Amino acid sequence: MNRAIKESCVLVTGAASGIGAHVARLSLNGGSCVIAIDVQSVSLENTTGKLRAFSTDVRDEGGIIAALESAGERSLTSIVLAAAVGPCGKDPLVTLAVNLESPVWLLQRIEKWMCPGGIVVLLGSSAGLRFKASNSMREYAESLACGRVDESLRMLVVQECFDDSYGAAKWGLLYAMNRLKKRLRRHRIGVVYFVPGPTDTQMASEMRRNDPVRWASVIAGLGDGKLQAPSDVAASILDFVKADSMQLTGCIIHAGSKTNERWYVEGHCAQCVV
Repeated sequence: MNRAIKESCVLVTGAASGIGAHVARLSLNGGSCVIAIDVQSVSLENTTGKLRAFSTDVRDEGGIIAALESAGERSLTSIVLAAAVGPCGKDPLVTLAVNLESPVWLLQRIEKWMCPGGIVVLLGSSAGLRFKASNSMREYAESLACGRVDESLRMLVVQECFDDSYGAAKWGLLYAMNRLKKRLRRHRIGVVYFVPGPTDTQMASEMRRNDPVRWASVIAGLGDGKLQAPSDVAASILDFVKADSMQLTGCIIHAGSKTNERWYVEGHCAQCVV
């Protein structure tokens, strides 16, 4: 797809705050049409008339379909799935639904609205890369990738992963991407798992307040002790989207690098992790 010819149309979930809000704002400032989705009200200036905001939960399939229909068939050039529920003090069922089940459900249907050459960016996490999946978790992720929700497996996963349902969900998202990438490629749609470093978001504030032990381990892993700014992560995502990103479909992409590039490839594909 020649993005210089086709007008950019971006769908962003989690667009009311954090990385998602900055992706939506930067896209609007760059002249793109933006479909912004969040359970909270999206507060972005619509001076260009190119913003369509939907106050809907990503778990609301009807609400998501309505947002997609507003774009029209085969019109989206990129999707950034940034909606997330953090690791601290959240219901594991909600964590799995928002971080795993909803984005996988959307991936299975997106070819109707995505134009050829489009790219889907799944906001991943290093917690997903570190997670050690049980057989039950693998079976659950496989069932989701096949379009099924196995309630008994879901409850088993909640019990097994109660203390790290966030990591489990992000691992499952990576697994599902690896399973669905060939199907999407047949429709000339790319998909990547984009991993920011520790970022100064509401999720980080919740961890600092509610789980000081986990927060201390995050800070200890930072070379300079500084969190990434959400605006910098958003800029990295959009720089990647503008690049010839289709050839990297199925890869794990990181924000920032030792060579001062905005993004870089880990050096292995999702298949090597899951």
